[in-house]
Amino acid sequence: MPALILFSTVFGLILALFSPFVEFRLKLWWKARNNYKTARGTIHLKLLKGCLGNLQRRIREAKTNLENLKKHQDELFNDRKEELEKAATTYLVNSELGSIPGIGPVLKDRVIRVCFDGTLNSLRQASRVHGIGEQKAYAIARWVDQAQRKLPLIVKGPFPSKDEINNNYDRLEKEANQRTKEVENLLNDMLELEKNGQMSVASLKKVHVSTFLKSYKGDLEASEAVANHLLGCFPEWGKSPDWFKTVMENYGHTSEK
Repeated sequence: MPALILFSTVFGLILALFSPFVEFRLKLWWKARNNYKTARGTIHLKLLKGCLGNLQRRIREAKTNLENLKKHQDELFNDRKEELEKAATTYLVNSELGSIPGIGPVLKDRVIRVCFDGTLNSLRQASRVHGIGEQKAYAIARWVDQAQRKLPLIVKGPFPSKDEINNNYDRLEKEANQRTKEVENLLNDMLELEKNGQMSVASLKKVHVSTFLKSYKGDLEASEAVANHLLGCFPEWGKSPDWFKTVMENYGHTSEK
């Protein structure tokens, strides 16, 4: 029993001695915590994190859009080539198929109607056509071989509907190129905003409650960091940087743009 009394007495004395110190440390920590939470740097950090999430989502969407636009440009190139070749093939078949010995206008029209699908190779099925025997089918196949070698020259030269096809695809490609350029410019602008935002976030994240505590204890480096953090991305009396203003206006939490 005397030992317990002695222990309680000693513990009470220790507690009495250290209570002011503990209370001081707690108050100092609480002050650091509150000052950190209300600092402009902390507020800007929270705002930027939210905005950067929206901005990065838009960047991903723009990159996907750009990939699709470039695929579309490739498709337009291939579609133009295919359509020109088909039109040139149709012109070649209509104008020269009837020149094959034994293939008059009637047989020519019948072969075209039954077999021709826009490609020269489809004419190799001419033996299915009534009135086309083995000899005439062979003659048509030989003509197809010659026509396939001739077709590239036909495509390069003038033929019906060539100008119309080219004008249509010129218009479509111009529209696609213009849209691609717009998306590229938008993407570049967003990437520049992201770069500025990430640099600021990285700088602001270096300061914590512990940094404020160190500054209150006289740490010069911590004091300098806290002074900058209190200013945030820009001081209260200063002008908001253009990039910061754009990020807040276009990519804030309520932005659906």
